[in-house]
Amino acid sequence: MFKSTLFTIGATITLALSPGLPLRAVASPTAPIQLAQADPNLLDALNRALEHNPDHLRSYQMRGLVWVEQAEYHKAIADFTQVIRLDPTHGEAYRYRGTSYFWVRDYQSALADFDQAIAQGPDLAVVYFNRGYVRRALGDFAGAIADFRQGATLAQTEGKPDTYAAAQAILNDLEELLGLNIAGILYRGEAKVREGDYLGAIADLNEVIRQDQSQGIAYEQRGRAWMGLGDGEAAIADFTEALDLDPTGAIAYQERGKAYLSLDQFEAALWDLNQALALDPTLTESYYQRGLIHIEQEAYGEAIADFNQALALDPQWGRAYGGRGLARYHLGEVEEAIADLERANELFTQAEDFAGLQQTLMLLEVIQSED
Repeated sequence: MFKSTLFTIGATITLALSPGLPLRAVASPTAPIQLAQADPNLLDALNRALEHNPDHLRSYQMRGLVWVEQAEYHKAIADFTQVIRLDPTHGEAYRYRGTSYFWVRDYQSALADFDQAIAQGPDLAVVYFNRGYVRRALGDFAGAIADFRQGATLAQTEGKPDTYAAAQAILNDLEELLGLNIAGILYRGEAKVREGDYLGAIADLNEVIRQDQSQGIAYEQRGRAWMGLGDGEAAIADFTEALDLDPTGAIAYQERGKAYLSLDQFEAALWDLNQALALDPTLTESYYQRGLIHIEQEAYGEAIADFNQALALDPQWGRAYGGRGLARYHLGEVEEAIADLERANELFTQAEDFAGLQQTLMLLEVIQSED
C-alpha cells in the first residue's frame, strides 16, 4: 500500500516563479478549471455529451479545461482544436491551446495561438503576458519586453496593481539580461534555479546555450529547472546533454536518475544512481534516491542499507529517517519504523518541512491504527 511515493523527490514542488504571473497567467486560468477539478464526474459527463453530439462546442471547451488542470496538455490541445474548428473566432480557445502548447514546449504553435487570441481580444493583459513568456523562451527579448509592457499597461487599466508590479519586475529582469555577458547570464540562471524561478531560469539558460553549446553546467541547471516544473522528459534530455559533454559528472547522473524516478523508470534511475555513486560515493542524495527505488522494487533490506549510508553522511536528514521507517514498516519492524518516523517528524518540524511532516504523520497514523 505504502511505497516510496510517500517520500518522493523533494516532497513537493514549490514554485516561486517570476512574481505571481507564470502559473496564473500562463497555466492556470481560475474559475472554470476549479469547477472541473471540483466535480470528479464532470469528465465522464463531458465524454457522454460528446458521444451524443460530436459538435458540442461547450463540451470540448470544458473538457479541454479539465485536461489543462490535469496537465494532459496534448489532450487539451486536441479539444481546443475542436473548439476552434467549430468557432474560428473563439479567443479563449486560442489562449488555452496556446497555454498547452507552451507547456509541451511547442513555442512556435503557442506564439501563433496567442497572436490569434490577441486578434480576437486585444484588451486582455493575460494574453500579452502569455505571449511574452513564449517570446522570452524563444530568446526574442525585445518582443517579450514589448508584450510585458503592453500587459502591464492593460493591468494598470484593469485596476490590478499586484499584476502590474509583477509585470514590471519581469520587465526589469529582461532589461537587465540585455546588459549581461554569458557568465553573468549563467550566474543569474543558476540563482533562479535555487530561488524556484524555474521559467526565468530556463529563459536565462536558453540564452547561455544559444551563445555557447559547450556549457555543460547550463544544461545541468536547465535540467534542474525542468524538474522544478515537473517535466521529467525535458530534464532527462538536458542531463543527457550535460553527460555527453562531461561523462564524469556525478551530479548529472544523480539528477538524471531522479528524473527517471519521477517517471517511474526504475531500472534507468537505478543505473544512473549507481553511476553517480561510483563516481562520488559521498552523494547523500543518491543513496536516498536509490533507497526509494529499492522500496519500489520491494528490496527493503537494500533500501535500509542505502538510507543508513545517507544518514551516516547526514544524520539530521529527516527524509532518510522517513524512508528507512517506511522500509522497516514493510519488513514488519513496527517499533523501529515508528522510532524512525517520529525522528523524521522532529527533524521536519525543526526544518519547517510541512510536506514531509504531513507524510510521516499520515504513515504513523496508519501503522498505529494497525496495532
